[in-house]
Amino acid sequence: VTEPAEARSRLEGGAAREQQRTSGGPSGVIISNGRVVVGVDTHGQLNVGFRPTSLFTGSVDPAGQGSVGLRDTSFIYHGTEAGCDCEGWGVGAELEGGGTVYGSANNHDGIFGLQQVSFTGTDGGSTAMAVSAVPGYLQVVHDFFPSPDSDDLMQAHVTITNTHHNQTYSNVLYRRAMDWDIYPTEFDEMVTIGGTATCAKLVYSNDDGFCDCNPFTPCLDVLVGTTNVDFEDSGPDDHGSQFTFSFGELAPGESAEFDIFYGVSATEEGAKTALRRSRAELFSFGQNSASQSGWTFGTPLTFIFAFREVGGNPEALLRLWGSETCAHCNNTVGSFTCACHAGYTGDGVQCTECAPGSYKEVPGSSECLPCEAGTYLDVSGGTACLACLAGTYQNKTGGTKCLDVDECLDVALNDCDVRAASCV
Repeated sequence: VTEPAEARSRLEGGAAREQQRTSGGPSGVIISNGRVVVGVDTHGQLNVGFRPTSLFTGSVDPAGQGSVGLRDTSFIYHGTEAGCDCEGWGVGAELEGGGTVYGSANNHDGIFGLQQVSFTGTDGGSTAMAVSAVPGYLQVVHDFFPSPDSDDLMQAHVTITNTHHNQTYSNVLYRRAMDWDIYPTEFDEMVTIGGTATCAKLVYSNDDGFCDCNPFTPCLDVLVGTTNVDFEDSGPDDHGSQFTFSFGELAPGESAEFDIFYGVSATEEGAKTALRRSRAELFSFGQNSASQSGWTFGTPLTFIFAFREVGGNPEALLRLWGSETCAHCNNTVGSFTCACHAGYTGDGVQCTECAPGSYKEVPGSSECLPCEAGTYLDVSGGTACLACLAGTYQNKTGGTKCLDVDECLDVALNDCDVRAASCV
C-alpha cells in the first residue's frame, strides 16, 4: 500500500506540525472522577476548548494550552493538548463484494463520514456519551465514566454496531490515535507500549500519534522499530501511540464491544497498579523527559492510554512487569487469579505487608493474624512469630518485642540472700 502524501506529511516537520492547532471549541464537555480530567468532544474524541467549570473556575487556562484533553485536577499537568489536538478515532467496514466505508473524528484532521446521533454530558460532571453513525452502515457509542477499578483511570466503553439492513461485513476495524505531549517537555516525551504480542484483535500499532484515523490508512512509525512491538521509554521525541483493531465479521444488528482507559498516576508503578486492577490488556504510557526520574519512575505524573477486551490476556501484564508481592498467578478460562505471598495480605493485585506484631503463614487473601501471647515479631512481612527467649515475656497478643523478666521481684526466681544481699 502506498503511503498517502497527506499521512506522510504529518511525520515530516517536527514541532512545526504541532502548531497547526485546530483547537476544540465550546462543544463537548470537561469531566472528571476527582483525579483524572478528560475533555470529551461530541463524537467521543478528546480535546475540547478550555473554559471555567466547577472543576477549575478560573477564566485563564493555567497550562496555557486553550484546550483540555487529558489532565490531572491541578489543570497544570497535561498530556495531549500542546501543539495539535491530535487525539481521535476511526471506524471502518469491509463490504460484501468489495469496497469499504469509514468514518473518523479528530479535532486536528476534522470529522469525516460521521453523523452526530446524540451527545450527553455536563461540564464538571463525571460522565459523557457520544453516539455517532456512518449513516446506513455503522453506529459507534463512546460511553465515558469513572473506572470502578482505579481512581487513576477514566473509562470509555465502546460499542460498534452493524446498522445495515441486510449486509454482513467481512471485517470491522477501529483505530485510536493519540499524540502524547507531556508537560513540561511537551514535544520531547518518552513513550512506552506494552501488550502487543498477546492481543489477538490488534492488527497495527506504533508511535505515530499523528496518524490518519481512517483505519484503512497505513501509519509510519516516528521512531524506527516501534511498529507492532512492545517498547519501553522510547524517545525523547514528538510522538505518541496508535492502535488499530480488527473485530472480524459483523452481521446486521451485531455489535463488538471493548473498553478504553485514560488516566494519570503519580508514578509509573502506580500506573501499572491501575492497569492491573482494571485488567487491561494493551497500554501506552506517556512520560516527560525533563530528568531520568521522569521516565524511570514516572514522576511527577505518568499518563495512561489502555485497552481491554481486545483479544488479550490481563495476565500478560503481570508476566511483563512481574507480580511483585503476588505469589500465585493462575490462569483460568478467560481470566486469572492471583494470591498474595505468605507475609502479605490483600486481593493479590494489591498486597500489603503484615505489620510488625502480626503474621500470615500461607499465600492467599486471608488477613494477617496477631502474634500470640508469649511470642513477638519486630519486622513487617512476617510468616511466623518468634517465641520469647528465656528471661523475657509478652503477656499480650500482637507484641513487637518481649519484655525483660524482673527476677528481683520474685524470690522464687533468684537465690540472693534476703538478709545480706541486694538483687540487682
